[in-house]
Amino acid sequence: MLRKKRTYSLVAILALLPIYFVATPTIAQASDPCSPSSKVAKSPNVGAVQFKNVKQSIKGVSYPAGGILLPPDGITFAGLSRRHQPLSSDQGTSVVIWHTDYNKCVNKLNAIKSAKIGDSIKVTDENGEVKNYKVTRKVSVPYGQYESDWFIQNGPRRILFVTCTGKFVNKHYTNTLVVFGSPA
Repeated sequence: MLRKKRTYSLVAILALLPIYFVATPTIAQASDPCSPSSKVAKSPNVGAVQFKNVKQSIKGVSYPAGGILLPPDGITFAGLSRRHQPLSSDQGTSVVIWHTDYNKCVNKLNAIKSAKIGDSIKVTDENGEVKNYKVTRKVSVPYGQYESDWFIQNGPRRILFVTCTGKFVNKHYTNTLVVFGSPA
């Protein structure tokens, strides 16, 4: 009889274990507030950008027709607009974009903000080829007020490096910095 009672107790415990684990809150692992979402983090790199001693990988990003191009979440990589030319193109405009900061973490690619006309920026394309671009122009515009001729699909080759600047108001920055680069 004692043996039967033990078996019953073990069966009862085993039956209650799933309820215990469902009802007991799990302890969340501390996550890095600067890390990107898992969906974006898993997408493949399409290149890299290097300015002085700062190097960062680039992932492709999409945005809806008529929508605003937003950089990928996080500060560990930049985004390449899929609506514009790939990094390996020999004509038209490629657009590289990144968050100035994310969850109070500053992006190291902000070093490009200090670029001066004539400075060199290296870009590794999706084929692994390194190309040098020379900064030819820097423009700060009100948030979202770009000129359409900056984003040509054909014509002379160039690359735009785009990020936010200005004051942080209503969950976004007031200005956008656009750094133009032409093949060196």
